[in-house]
Amino acid sequence: MRKLIIVLLAVVCSLSSNAAGIISVPVDATDNAKAGKASTVEMLAQIDAKTFAALTPAKFSEITGQKMTFAQKVSLKIVQREVKKELKKGHDVNMMDVAKRAAGGSFNWGAAALGFFLGLIGVLIVYLAFKNDKETARKSAWIGFAIWAAIVLISYVL
Repeated sequence: MRKLIIVLLAVVCSLSSNAAGIISVPVDATDNAKAGKASTVEMLAQIDAKTFAALTPAKFSEITGQKMTFAQKVSLKIVQREVKKELKKGHDVNMMDVAKRAAGGSFNWGAAALGFFLGLIGVLIVYLAFKNDKETARKSAWIGFAIWAAIVLISYVL
């Protein structure tokens, strides 16, 4: 009887906590997000390389209408550094590719988890199943597999 009461209490608590979080309305949406402007990649592709290299995360958020996560901020800074290096060398920069890397990030956590938990089978699944952004997913799966392999090697040595 006691177990039944505990289970019922757990179900009631889970239902009541989920009911409060069903609808999410962004409070600080900017005009760009409200107006339904073009996608982030399209907006960034229109910016020249020097302007992109000088963007701050706050200005980037203002342009896109979305708040940036820490990982996106780091990714933006990494891509900006690459653009600055290319500009110093005097090479032309393809802003469409740069915009895709800056907006989408450069790591796929799902693919990395597959590579880590399933090893080579996970990497194979990523090669067969991931259709969008194949390059990032494959790289992330190999990183996950490499972490798994390093842990296995260290455990054998110790």
